[in-house]
Amino acid sequence: MARVLEGVIVSLLMVVVMGCGPGPGAQLRASKVNLTAGQAKTKFEVGKTTQLDVVRAFGAPNMVLAKSGAGEVWTYDQVSVANEESGVLGGAFLAAGGPWESWGSAAGAGLAGAKQSKSSSVRTVTLIIEFDSKEVLKNYEILVTAF
Repeated sequence: MARVLEGVIVSLLMVVVMGCGPGPGAQLRASKVNLTAGQAKTKFEVGKTTQLDVVRAFGAPNMVLAKSGAGEVWTYDQVSVANEESGVLGGAFLAAGGPWESWGSAAGAGLAGAKQSKSSSVRTVTLIIEFDSKEVLKNYEILVTAF
């Protein structure tokens, strides 16, 4: 029984440790994918650009839809989140007997205040690319949102 429990614990620890990091291709994808509307316009030419050209430019797609005998639709998604914090922290403490006096004593007076604000912004870029049955670019659309 103890050996079974030991095996279960080791298995769970392996799952936790392996699940915490990025997948094997995550670093490669992050370094290759930088979606902008300008990049799509400069790298794509309808009727000429191939699937191989797109993979070289942006890496593997996030999603592929195979259309029955009519080519494929590839989707790339990129989400960027920016967090910003700002704040002011101020305070003063006066005590007749020094800083070891209690905050509530008559000999001391305290003033402390903090003002902090946090904000987040999210920017998403979705690129949808349609290829014909010969793996040549048929059409593409790009959607950029910011909020």
